Amino acid sequence: MQELAKCIEDALNNRRDSFNGLEGSQVLFDPNETLTPLNGWDNFYNAKIKDIDASNKACQIAAIDSSAIFVADTPNGSIYAAKSGIAIAYNKKSIMHFKIGPTLLYINESYQNINKLALLDHSIVKRIIRIKVERALQNKLAESLSNTIILVDGSLKVSLFEDNINHLTKIVDNCNANENTLVGISKVSRLKLVERLISSLNNHNKPCYLNISHILRSYISNLIGEQLLVRLSKNGLVLRADIINNIEQVLSLLLSNDSLHNGYPETLRLAHHLSVFTKTEVLATIGIISSRFNLNEIDGCDARKVLLGKIGVR
Repeated sequence: MQELAKCIEDALNNRRDSFNGLEGSQVLFDPNETLTPLNGWDNFYNAKIKDIDASNKACQIAAIDSSAIFVADTPNGSIYAAKSGIAIAYNKKSIMHFKIGPTLLYINESYQNINKLALLDHSIVKRIIRIKVERALQNKLAESLSNTIILVDGSLKVSLFEDNINHLTKIVDNCNANENTLVGISKVSRLKLVERLISSLNNHNKPCYLNISHILRSYISNLIGEQLLVRLSKNGLVLRADIINNIEQVLSLLLSNDSLHNGYPETLRLAHHLSVFTKTEVLATIGIISSRFNLNEIDGCDARKVLLGKIGVR
């Protein structure tokens, strides 16, 4: 017993030593792991920040987003639903928007192009569905439109779940053929070095950007185009933008042709809201499945809740 007590005491002493560098430091408490420093950290680096000047040219902006939800389990597979949104603007005016779906998918072991192990994890299957749906829509817009900035939610990174028909590299080729530009907009990376650079942009008094390709490529593979930190409005949040080419021209056109909400493109924001499932749509989806396929609904239980109860941080 004495040996155990000494072992615990030694471990605690080692832990205390590791906190020596914490005194007086900035801190962001975030048990849910969803926050980033609003104004960055104080120990920012000197970086080569470039201004973004609005263009005087009109340009079409098209934004795409999608979502996928798990609906039900069966003895042999699982039922999912997918939904997408497309929003189009021109010269800061909303032109049109579309809602596509919900679309039902029944996925089991016989489903092509999905590893059997992936079927055990609903989050992986939902990710696969989103990627395939979004790539199909991105490719269609790349083929159908011209002289358009196509905004997508997320980074321009080749996924493990790409297919040959709508592969990201093929979408880029179709964009180039029709003089379109593919741009990925996402939240800032949680890499500490990247987070520290946010302060540099926040201290700049104009819309601006900073190329961070050399940083991200040291940690992440399969990236396409150039990776940037951008602040599209003076008081807006810093975002990550992945752009294939003509960085300054594309950012200038985006700034002058899309409305911004806290520095975020309004078309992409609208596409997101169009793609999110409402409670009514979820209930309607369940009702359609139940009535159309003559299913035998059974009771279920939440084993975690039964065993552990509801007490917890999350």
